[in-house]
Amino acid sequence: MGNGGYGNLENDAAADWLAEWEQFKTAGFVEGTLDELLETSRPDAHLCQEALAASEVIAAKNGFPAEDFDKKMLTAVEFMEVDNLPELKQKAKSVITIVSGDSGLMEMWEASNETAAWRSSLVNLAQRLR
Repeated sequence: MGNGGYGNLENDAAADWLAEWEQFKTAGFVEGTLDELLETSRPDAHLCQEALAASEVIAAKNGFPAEDFDKKMLTAVEFMEVDNLPELKQKAKSVITIVSGDSGLMEMWEASNETAAWRSSLVNLAQRLR
């Protein structure tokens, strides 16, 4: 596929987004990324990867971080104040639905013939957002 593995944190866009989030460590930054994707008619791969990274932050805040979530970042997530976790979880689930449908990232994974393995990472994320 290119610059990463199947996991939602295994790509350059996610790594860059997490580094930027680490500067602010706010739920507003996370929500802004989710909203940006949700307001886009057909998100490109880069935005999808950023929104999935934001969704991983929400899953971690929900108590179910990805196995490859950086331990230092987990501490930042623990201290992040979130007033609307149920709403953020719902937005993250909507992001997964959009990304797995008509998106630039889905198009990239379909071209790689490794769509099933990638989709399993989305299913795993959705389960951790319960």
